[in-house]
Formats: sequence, structure tokens, C-alpha cells
Amino acid sequence: MSNFNANWHIQEVLNEVTKGVIKTYLRGISGHVAEFGTMTGRTAEAITSAVAAAESVYEKKLPRMGVESRSVYLFDSFEGLPEATEDADIRSPIVASGVWGPGTCLGISPEQLRAACSKHLPNERIHIFEGWFKDTIPTLDERIEFALVHVDCDMYASTRDVLDGLFSRRQIAEGALLYFDDWDCNASRPDLGERQAWSEAVEKYSIKFSPSHAYAAVGQAMIVHDYDGFTR
Repeated sequence: MSNFNANWHIQEVLNEVTKGVIKTYLRGISGHVAEFGTMTGRTAEAITSAVAAAESVYEKKLPRMGVESRSVYLFDSFEGLPEATEDADIRSPIVASGVWGPGTCLGISPEQLRAACSKHLPNERIHIFEGWFKDTIPTLDERIEFALVHVDCDMYASTRDVLDGLFSRRQIAEGALLYFDDWDCNASRPDLGERQAWSEAVEKYSIKFSPSHAYAAVGQAMIVHDYDGFTR
């Protein structure tokens, strides 16, 4: 009998975002942490837990490392995925199969998400944004920047809205870690999904970056070094 554990992918993702948060402290990256697409809340809780743990362990070192305490910003429609209207989504095999469709990937409520995350951080350090990314990102204080962004949007259009929103507003910090949870979905095709959205953003904002590493089954981490209009 096989020893395969169907939950290994989820656990790998949880481990990855936890390690990523720790890295932002040890590398002295300024800014807060954001997740786009919270669904079950498991990665959001892992992120808040990691922030709390890092600040407890490195409390005395943080001032010397140039890092202040971080807040966590969580974005979700809380309606599931939107309808595919862009060509890069319509052509997606996962969309065509119905696995990604309107209302799929619907997870917990904002109240349940806050309850899970507030076990680790005070409520005032947890910010939940309900609605489509193109509508909620513009409501952010433009002075906020992010040291780590977990992009779990699944679809091209949603990922494009996140990247456009953050890079156009200069809210990605130098050295920031970007985690693309669905990078290698759609048979890793570069003209679909998160790969296509990232490629367009790199060209549009002249992003200088390093591919950091692949993780779990389909994820990819990037390190952002510079981009147009970087000076804040």
C-alpha cells in the first residue's frame, strides 16, 4: 500500500510561508506581510503565527536589524473566484474543466479568518479586506509597503490586479519576497495564469528580480530588487 499523504502539498506551503516570514526579519526587509486569497485561512494563520514567533525570538535584535514589528494584511473576495473574462483565463485548462469557476475556492468568512489569526497577533495588527483586489488595494494607505506577499489568486486576472495595484503604488519593498502559490498550474504554460501576469508586470514596471526557488507542487518564490519608481 502506498504511503502517499495527500496533505503533503498543503503542509509544504504552510512551511514555506512560515520560513518566508522568518527570512524577512533576518534579511532586514522593511514592511508588512500580505496574502491575496485566504480561502481556508490556514496560510493566513501560519503567517500570523510566524510573525508572532519571529518577533518574540528576535525582539532584542530587531532594532539593530532595522526591522519594526509587522502587521498582516489579508485580502479575499469571500465570494470565491470570479468569472473568467480575460483570454489568459478562458484558455486555462483548469478553468475550462470547471475546477476554477465562479464561486469556487470559497472559504471561511472574514469573522472566522480574524478569529483564527487573532490567536497569534492582536486584532489591531490584523487587517482584513473584503472584496475584489482591484477595489480593495486602492483603499490601502500608500505609505504601507510589504516585505512578503503571498499571491494565492489562482487566476491570471486576479494576479494581474494584485501586481498592478502594488507595483503601481510602489508598495513592494526592496528585497521583498513574492510567493506565487499556483505558478506551475496549467502545465506550467507561460501564457496563462500567474506566470503570464508576472511576465507582464516585469515588463510594465521594469522589475529587477531573482527567481528564488520552487516549493511544494506548483509554487515559485521571487526576490524583488528594484523596479520603476522604486524610490518612496
